[in-house]
Amino acid sequence: VNRVPAPGDNVVVADGHTGISQGVTLGFESLTIAAGGALNINQPGVVLAGPGAVINYGTSTNVGSAVYEVGVTNNGTFMWNAGKITSTSTVTITNEMAGTLAMGHNGGDATGSNVSIVNKGTMTKTGGSSSVTFLEGDFTNTSTGTLTSNSANSLRFEGTSVNEGMMNGTTSYGNTSTFTNNGTIASGFGNFASATLSGTGSFTNSLRQDGTVTPGNAGPGALTVTGDVDEFGNAATYEMEVGGSVPGSGHDQIVVNGDFEQNANLNITLINGYTLVSGAVYTLVDATSLSGQFAAGNISGVPAGWEILPNIPSPGQLSLIEEGACFITASATSTAENCLGSGDGTITVTANCADCTGSLEYSLNGGAAQASNVFTGLAD
Repeated sequence: VNRVPAPGDNVVVADGHTGISQGVTLGFESLTIAAGGALNINQPGVVLAGPGAVINYGTSTNVGSAVYEVGVTNNGTFMWNAGKITSTSTVTITNEMAGTLAMGHNGGDATGSNVSIVNKGTMTKTGGSSSVTFLEGDFTNTSTGTLTSNSANSLRFEGTSVNEGMMNGTTSYGNTSTFTNNGTIASGFGNFASATLSGTGSFTNSLRQDGTVTPGNAGPGALTVTGDVDEFGNAATYEMEVGGSVPGSGHDQIVVNGDFEQNANLNITLINGYTLVSGAVYTLVDATSLSGQFAAGNISGVPAGWEILPNIPSPGQLSLIEEGACFITASATSTAENCLGSGDGTITVTANCADCTGSLEYSLNGGAAQASNVFTGLAD
C-alpha cells in the first residue's frame, strides 16, 4: 500500500505483512486480507472507517486500541492481544466456522458497548494478569462455536449474551447483564447482582449466584448444574414459572448434581391461566442435597393453600405442595423363617414421614393396622 486507503478503494492484502503503526484513519470500499496476507495494527488510535467491511482469510493482529466503524468477517485468524475495540456506530465481529478469534488480554475492557461478537468457530482467551477482562458489547456463541478461556483472569460479559455451544477452560466466566445458556458451560460461572441468567443448558462446574436465575426461554425450562449452586451475596433470586405439572416443560426446574444453597429469594409465577392441581407435586429444585433455608419473608407468589417445603418428596428436592400434604418413604427388611420351628421370621418396616402430624400405623397385605413397625408370627 503506497498511500492511505480512501473511500472507494477495494483494498487487498494479498501476501506478506502490512503494518499500521500510527493513528491513521483508513477509508475503503472493502478490505480483504487474503489467505497469505497479514494486517498488523500495532499502535493505538487507528480508525477503520470503511464504509465497506473487513473480510479476513489470513491473519489480522490488533495490539493497540482501535475504532472499527465497520464489521469484520473472520475466516482466518483474528488476533487481539491488547487494547479495546470500540465504535461510534453498531458493528459486529463475526468469527466464522473456519475462523479463530484469539484474545490475549491481561485485563480491562476488550470491546466497547457498540461492538458485538458472534462466534461460530474457535475463540480463545489467554493472558497472564489476575485482572478481569470485560466484553462490554453483546456476545453470541452459536451451536458450532467453542470459547476456551485458559488465562489467569476471568472473562466477564456485560452485554446481552447467548451461549448455544461450548464454553470451557481453566478460568471462570461471569455475567453482569443478561445471559442465556442453552449450551454447555464447563467452567465455573458467576451470576452477579442485578444480572439475569436463563436458558435450558448445563453447567458442568459450579454456579455462583447473586443475581436472578429464571430457567427456560420465554417459558418453563430446566437448567442443569453438575456442581454446587452457592450464593455469594444477598441479592440472589430465583424466578420460577408454573404452568403445568411436568418439570422442565410444564414448570421451571433447576437440577443440581451437588448441593443447592437456599438462602435467597424465591418468586413463584403461575402462567397461561394455570391452576394448581390438588395432589400434584411441583418440584422446583432437584438436588443431591439442600443447605440453608428460604426465609418465609423471602418467598412470594405462592397461592393460598400451598407452600414451599424442602426435602419433599425426597431428600434434596424443593417442592411446591398443598398445605397439609403428607409424604411417606418406607423400606422393609426381613429375617427368614426357620423351617424347624425355632424361629417364625419377621418383617421390619422403616418409615419416614415428612410434614406429617400424628403417629404412623402399619399393616401387612391389607391386614389389621398396628402401632409397631415389626411384624412377627409369620410362620405357617
